[in-house]
Amino acid sequence: MVKTAMVHLAGTHADEPVFTQAINLVRPFDAHLECLFVRPGMGQLANLAASSATGLGVEVNIGEVWAEIKKDAEERSRKARATFDAICKAHDIAKADVPPASGLSAAFHVEEGEEADVLVERLRGNDFAVVPGGGVKGGMRSSSLAHLLLTSGRPLILSPAAPKNDSPKTIAIAWKATPESARAVAASIPLLAKADKVVVLIASEGGYDADDDATGAVISHLRWHGVDAEIREVLPAGRAASEAILDAVRDVRADLLVMGAYGRGRLSEIVFGGFTHRILSNTELPVFLLH
Repeated sequence: MVKTAMVHLAGTHADEPVFTQAINLVRPFDAHLECLFVRPGMGQLANLAASSATGLGVEVNIGEVWAEIKKDAEERSRKARATFDAICKAHDIAKADVPPASGLSAAFHVEEGEEADVLVERLRGNDFAVVPGGGVKGGMRSSSLAHLLLTSGRPLILSPAAPKNDSPKTIAIAWKATPESARAVAASIPLLAKADKVVVLIASEGGYDADDDATGAVISHLRWHGVDAEIREVLPAGRAASEAILDAVRDVRADLLVMGAYGRGRLSEIVFGGFTHRILSNTELPVFLLH
């Protein structure tokens, strides 16, 4: 059951599609959306001002740069609040800081500090977060997304620039026998249980696949949760595994893709390197992602 989800608002063009996507995902649960704008603290303002002044290559008044950065943050906060109010009105969402008797609700909060750290702390008190995908203009920095995913212990749903207009009816799972995939599937069960169709996609080179036993266990696990999923073997046939999976996702007309975030190397490369990066860079679907 989904009860609360965090929505990152930044006072940019990304806010409307992200908030709208969050509403469509949680409406079947009558859940609560915690919309959060993070304003830079004094330390961050000073660092930003110093960095900006240095980058200009000329002698400038750091105090003036500081004031301009602070003004920009305040303006973005106002824009985020205006978007929140407009969308709540358009979708008839109750504004509440405590659980209402019934129905979808939302609240807008402004926090101060280092954005990634504040978001991690608040996300740990929610079921998942809805944030702009990497290709969305005005979205989060890749480093912030990686930090949020890898340290919060909670799933992220990366929203596309054009949100889906309804709750997901068909959900695809990009399955691989890894701890990350297993955690992603387990965490997404509330959404899977509401879908009309769930398809588990497995990229295979043919012949016996050591993942077969693990896949069977996952299908059995889902059935115990009331999710009657089907398995579809995906043959790369000369394509990269990521391309084959994405083609299969399009074939089944999925509304949401569930996958684990796995990789090697630096933390950001786990999210934005290799297979995971190729999937995220080439899909227009919301993606449920968990490390």
